[in-house]
Amino acid sequence: MKGKIKKIAIFGGIILIVIVVGVVAGLYFSGIVGKKPAESLDVVKNKSYPVFDLGEFRLSLPGDLSGDLLASFELVLELENEKVLEELSKDDYWKVLFRNEVIAQCLMAGKDSFKSAEGLLRLLERIAIRLNEVAPTFEGVEMPIRRVLVKSFITQ
Repeated sequence: MKGKIKKIAIFGGIILIVIVVGVVAGLYFSGIVGKKPAESLDVVKNKSYPVFDLGEFRLSLPGDLSGDLLASFELVLELENEKVLEELSKDDYWKVLFRNEVIAQCLMAGKDSFKSAEGLLRLLERIAIRLNEVAPTFEGVEMPIRRVLVKSFITQ
């Protein structure tokens, strides 16, 4: 009987050691015990870019048998840097030109582009490409207009 108790005690001790080692390893690898202080963590900040407001657009897009589509939206251009913003803000010419190009692109795309999120995103990409084609050139800047952003959007 003493042999059985001795075997059970040794077996129990081994199991206890395995459990303790497992818990310590789990705590260590999960970072609870060996965690660095929060102060040493690097914080990544997203860079903000200057924006150029194009204002509100109200368009009546011709449709098919289901009828026309009325769209009202506000667009903002995200620009590459402050130098581009200064140049575009100097004269109203650029704002008027960009607004005309947006209207032309919307009329060419038709009402189907305004019916789905994918259609609208494709239209915004086409607008950005077209505006970069007509925008003034800047030294060291390939595309002065990074993105066209929607500030508000309503369709009927």
